[in-house]
Amino acid sequence: MGLFAGRTRVVVQDELELGGPTDLWWFVHTRAAIALSADHRTAVLTQNGKTVRATLLGLPGAGFSVEAAAPLPTSPAATNTPNIGIQRLTVHATASGATSFAVVFDDGNGPADDVLTPLDQWQVPGPPLASVDRPPATAAAAPNPCKGIGSDPGPATPAAPAAPGAERAAAGGPALTPAFTG
Repeated sequence: MGLFAGRTRVVVQDELELGGPTDLWWFVHTRAAIALSADHRTAVLTQNGKTVRATLLGLPGAGFSVEAAAPLPTSPAATNTPNIGIQRLTVHATASGATSFAVVFDDGNGPADDVLTPLDQWQVPGPPLASVDRPPATAAAAPNPCKGIGSDPGPATPAAPAAPGAERAAAGGPALTPAFTG
């Protein structure tokens, strides 16, 4: 999954290596109303006055369908709570060998994507997300928490937990403190 075009486009992509003909299913469950294009390669989801377009890339001959959000007939028997008011945007295809496909979600403004980019060619624009300008901190061996158990008659001596980020600070790096605690 990737965010593109200034975070206005979400791409959910799968790359599969299938040994032989395989029954392939892809779903998204939603409370939105769903309208399909004539070729079933585009779906427009609308809920509370907001619209999202979904475009299928890859899987020639396949398209979206809309189904009830219920287990498939081939699913193992289970007791499920009914998904009242929820439907399923579905892609169903038979595929084999190297198979790639994506569903692109966007706001529907502008042309829909029509090119499937292999995952190993995805790039994040702009500067690197993180850089390291010094060697990473090394961690000291933790004390044995089992001291005093078995043949060693000595008492257990648990170590006091280090303050958040102390290891990095001790190694000359910035102390990193968690944003959420508790």
